[in-house]
Amino acid sequence: MSFSKIPKASIIIRSKNEEDWIGHCLNAVFSQSYENFEVIIVDNLSDDKTIEIVKNYPIKKIVNLDKYSPGLAINEGINHSSGDIIVMLSSHCIPKHNKWLTNLISNFSDEKVAGVYGRQLPVSFSSPEDIRDMFITFGLDKRVQIKDYFFHNANSAILKSVWFDFPFDETATNIEDRIWAKQVTEAGNHIVYEPKAEVFHYHGIHQTQNKSRAQSTIKILKGVEDFNQRDWLPESLKPENRDIVAFIPVKEKLATIENIDPIKNVVDDLISVHKIKRIFLISRKELIDESLISDRVELIERPGSLEESNVSFGHVLKWGLEKINKQRLFPDYVVYVNPEYIFRPKNFLDNLIDEACYKGLDSAFFGYTEFTNYWSYDENKDDYLPYGYDLRSRTEKKPLYKSLFGLGTITRSTIIRNANIVGKERVGIIATTDIKYTLRISEKSMIPVIKSILFKKK
Repeated sequence: MSFSKIPKASIIIRSKNEEDWIGHCLNAVFSQSYENFEVIIVDNLSDDKTIEIVKNYPIKKIVNLDKYSPGLAINEGINHSSGDIIVMLSSHCIPKHNKWLTNLISNFSDEKVAGVYGRQLPVSFSSPEDIRDMFITFGLDKRVQIKDYFFHNANSAILKSVWFDFPFDETATNIEDRIWAKQVTEAGNHIVYEPKAEVFHYHGIHQTQNKSRAQSTIKILKGVEDFNQRDWLPESLKPENRDIVAFIPVKEKLATIENIDPIKNVVDDLISVHKIKRIFLISRKELIDESLISDRVELIERPGSLEESNVSFGHVLKWGLEKINKQRLFPDYVVYVNPEYIFRPKNFLDNLIDEACYKGLDSAFFGYTEFTNYWSYDENKDDYLPYGYDLRSRTEKKPLYKSLFGLGTITRSTIIRNANIVGKERVGIIATTDIKYTLRISEKSMIPVIKSILFKKK
């Protein structure tokens, strides 16, 4: 778009309880060498002194919003504007020098340019994460973006004529700027990054690593971009290419139930999972039917030292891992299953392995969802105290999960080497509400229940 005269800029400043920043922002704005501009404040129910401070400046337009979304705030500000160029500035962004506005606007001399965004700098008390992210994202080289639609509204400018065709999405909770930029670049327009249009922005581009905001951003990006997070793994890290083995510890003879051999039952389940390369039975030889042994299924004879009552199954798994390490087998993950569990969800192991690999977890296992009230005895108080969400109604509670390690657990080898079954971090739980998956044949009182379920299946 060509201008026959110096274009007027409408600076839209969004605010909410910014009394610590708004004055500094406006001082810098009204110190600009570029003179043909107006300032419009779009305020989201500030209840501090923000608006009183704003009224000390030559601002004629204050737009009040009851319900806020970034796209709505910008659109409402533009609806009250009279400029040819719309400049967007967050109220906690402070232009670094008096050429900031000139440097932004000068890029519109190129008729292909629909939007410009400037550099963001940290302040001395920005968090280390924000300092890192701003310096990585906003460099010193000017860029003309033809396909890349990164754009950041905290410090930016667009043509009002383009906005008529592409208003901002009012339903998006964030990244409305990128949604807009994708639309305009796909229409053949260009986006410019102008490093000479600098502002100080103390919390940077990721809201000081706000995790819930990041999750919201990813959700919106999935709707904007055609991508599948499962493509974000090198081929060698995909589940089907990982080195995954399974351990089945067996300590004592397990009786068949309704003609089901528990050990064969679990071996058959594991064999059906092609992502598991090798299956190891950790047991005494006399407890295992030789017909179960094959190219993929191997018996590791369990020594008497592992039969002691004080030996945890974590130590059993550690011993098994050390044995196969001596065979030059170094798996990425180990799957543990207990044959005492007769019932297992459909595709349960595939789901478990995918959960760990695609989320980069250290451990993942099945958990039974409960909203029950639990109590624990406190020796210091000599009293029983509620655990978790005590006696609130179910709608107010968050669920607790009863771990079902034996139903299915996958853990990195590094965790098992410490005789642990799950790590302390990066843990995933696949929840189930079906109580039959909690039943074990070692619990004699559950045998009639298990038989009744098996009988109904027949």
